[in-house]
Amino acid sequence: GAAAPSELGGLRVLTVDVDAAGPGWAEVDAATLAAAGRPVTAVVRIAGARLPAEVPMADVLARVAAWRAAGVEVVGVEIDHDCASAALPDYAAWLARHRPPAPLRFSITALPAWADSAALRAVAAAVDELVVQVHAVRAPALFEPRAARAGLARFAAAVPAAALRVALPTYDAVVAGTLERSRPTEVAAFLRWLERGDAPPIRGVVWFRLPVAGDDRAWAVATLRAVIAGAPLRGTVIAELVATGPAQADVRLRNTGNIPAAWPALTLGGAVRGADLIGGYVSADGHRFVAPGRELAPGATAVVGWATGEDLTLDAR
Repeated sequence: GAAAPSELGGLRVLTVDVDAAGPGWAEVDAATLAAAGRPVTAVVRIAGARLPAEVPMADVLARVAAWRAAGVEVVGVEIDHDCASAALPDYAAWLARHRPPAPLRFSITALPAWADSAALRAVAAAVDELVVQVHAVRAPALFEPRAARAGLARFAAAVPAAALRVALPTYDAVVAGTLERSRPTEVAAFLRWLERGDAPPIRGVVWFRLPVAGDDRAWAVATLRAVIAGAPLRGTVIAELVATGPAQADVRLRNTGNIPAAWPALTLGGAVRGADLIGGYVSADGHRFVAPGRELAPGATAVVGWATGEDLTLDAR
């Protein structure tokens, strides 16, 4: 399941995904959500660049009421819709008609490209808060720090009175067949910029998405915590021989840092009788093995092979 670091002051939880085929309701365990003890914003995700004919807002509010009855502190509703700039006037009118009743806060995700639309102020006036998405806005790149800064600055200047948050990525994605990464060092530098006085004023950051067990495309909890705290970011892979019997050992890698780190090239020494490495390692010269171009998550371990012999040593570079 999702692991929400204590540094996060609230959770945004997908409630329904609406596309041309209709609504698809997310399976959410209200008891688990209540036990998390965080304020919750119910998210309505709407696919496509234009609003579909039917968005079940009444049903969303019914689900909010059910969550509250189960002990969940629901504080708002958020619309996640990548609206086409040409359709923003209609979107502003739709938002005004579908505002949830007080005291629920009403927020939307917003795209930097909307800054060029004269309708943006009407959109901003219809909601309490806008979450400016500065990632996954220009294919194939997932996150470009310079473009993100410029886009946020332009957006903030277009609606100077609006309450803003910024959505930042904590995941990797395959775009046009290529793995695009959100690099913790780049995101951390952007976050430090937000904290300085020369950045547009914002209320906070929305992280997309939370670490989930088994999701190797999302950051580890340790990485997210380190980025939020401004801690040094280091990935350190230690290679070691772990004895499994007389004159035999497993070859194991451990990342003791807080960000992913590359698997190193490995060289076995001593009186090696036999060895075999997996995971993409290639023997280059005797018992020297070329790194496979993979990364190890922080806190993770990987057994990448075995060796037999006397007085075995292992060198990593």
